[in-house]
Amino acid sequence: MNLIIGVVVIGIIIAGIAFFMASKSDSKNTTKEELQSTAKRESQSRTQEELQNTAKRESQSRIQGESQGTTQKESQRELQSAAKKELQNISIKEEASADMQAVKQKEQLYHYMTQELQNLVCVYNKEEWSQLKKLGEISQELYKEKNDIIEGLSTITGRMVKEYFTCVDFREEEGKLVGYVNDIEKLKQVFLQFMMPFYPYYYKELSEGGLRYTALLHPNTLRLFQQLTGKKFRPGYRNRYSTGVRAFEWDKDRYKVYGKDGRLLCDAVFDSDGIKEGYGQKKYLDKQHPDWDIVEEGTWKEGVFQSGILRYKYKKSVQ
Repeated sequence: MNLIIGVVVIGIIIAGIAFFMASKSDSKNTTKEELQSTAKRESQSRTQEELQNTAKRESQSRIQGESQGTTQKESQRELQSAAKKELQNISIKEEASADMQAVKQKEQLYHYMTQELQNLVCVYNKEEWSQLKKLGEISQELYKEKNDIIEGLSTITGRMVKEYFTCVDFREEEGKLVGYVNDIEKLKQVFLQFMMPFYPYYYKELSEGGLRYTALLHPNTLRLFQQLTGKKFRPGYRNRYSTGVRAFEWDKDRYKVYGKDGRLLCDAVFDSDGIKEGYGQKKYLDKQHPDWDIVEEGTWKEGVFQSGILRYKYKKSVQ
């Protein structure tokens, strides 16, 4: 009996051990499967995450590349724009420089002409015209540019300056260009175009009365000066003798000229040949003047012209 019971107990123990071992084996198998499943899930998760990261990096790379491309294009556009502006600025500066040079040359021509006219008036008033052989100097730069300046002037003023330069030969002396008269008679007629039309008839009275030559410049001459300098010049500036008497007045083409004592010398309309309408008289009756003939059309009393027309006709023809 005891033996049987012992066998049964041993059987039960063996069965328990077998069950335990089986359970343990199942547990191991289950754990292994779970581990494999977990590993697989983690692997898939990592793979998906890596794919997502890779896609994200590629997207960022594309965005960055596009951004860089856009930035490069913008930089190129900015550089092109800056280069264009720089070229425009250079062009503007060059044009401004050329304009400044042109202005400078015009002002130099103005100073040259005013100086020469002043000298010619002095020679004419002293009646030394026939002795005139040499004029003033001109800069090399102005000599080269004078024709271009003349072309830019109006028809009347451009012609005046052009005719003046045809009467002058410039020769280089000691590094300077000096003017020499090549046609004294033509130069006289050209010179008189710069002056008021009554000037050749009353230059003695006007000069002896202390009248400044600037008051005797023709309105066309003042227009020339304005074109060269941009400044406005008033006709008849300081039009008074040293005695305070007004030397002349005018209305269109009609001029009244007075002596320094207030005596009326003329009231006439002038043209290129002299008085064509009205009357005039001279303090000095130049019947012996070598260059002029007096054409008397009017009333005289004791050798003094009273009324009518007194013309002074230039004897010598000008080619």
